Amino acid sequence: NPAEFPAGTLVTFTAAGTPAEVASPAIIKESDGFKMIAYAPGTTLRFALYTSNDGNVWTYVKEVYDGTSNFLKVDAPFLFKTDTGYRLYFQVKIGTGDDERYKIYAAESSTIDGTYALVNGNAPVLSPAASTDAWDGRYVMHPWLVFDGTTYYMWYSAHNSVKPQQIGVATSTDGIHWTKSAANPVIGPVGEPAVIKDGDIWRIWYLGAGSSIKYQSALSPLDLRQTLAYQVTANLVNVSGS
Repeated sequence: NPAEFPAGTLVTFTAAGTPAEVASPAIIKESDGFKMIAYAPGTTLRFALYTSNDGNVWTYVKEVYDGTSNFLKVDAPFLFKTDTGYRLYFQVKIGTGDDERYKIYAAESSTIDGTYALVNGNAPVLSPAASTDAWDGRYVMHPWLVFDGTTYYMWYSAHNSVKPQQIGVATSTDGIHWTKSAANPVIGPVGEPAVIKDGDIWRIWYLGAGSSIKYQSALSPLDLRQTLAYQVTANLVNVSGS
């Protein structure tokens, strides 16, 4: 229950550098402390690594991804530890006006402080639907991943600039090639999902109306849904990143 959490502590950054914005950072805890991927100082086109011993006071280490030559903005990183290194998922802004889109890309590094290189032939791993009339026809954002040992699950926010933002889910066997559920959107109108597998229970927190935080739990990841109209056994449509 989000209401049971105590008030948080405002984090600080040392003189080494402060992110250009501090919304939606990616944070993991390793044996030698906390690691954060967030904007580099002074730019929303590059990500940097920050470290902390207590999760409250953070120190800039170095830039780890530069999207300057490819994108108009990078945002909402999600850091995933793999068997061979680290994979960074994030949303990017491409195009302007009627051609503006947000897509999800992934980049990898063998070490957490290495230079992350785009995967999937520099193509997005998840894109808006081809039709702008679709619920996810323009903006696909805020990736959140869980791997259950067999299948990768990605929850994400999306909208078409007309319909409100909602949450969809996709599955993958390799974390690169994704299949959107034909039953999407599964929750809405809300966005920015955060999901964990807690033993046998799957738990999701997400942003609701009026900036409220909502919560649901289920025994199956595909059962995290808002209405019974969502079928756990729904057919999946292979969209090859679109």
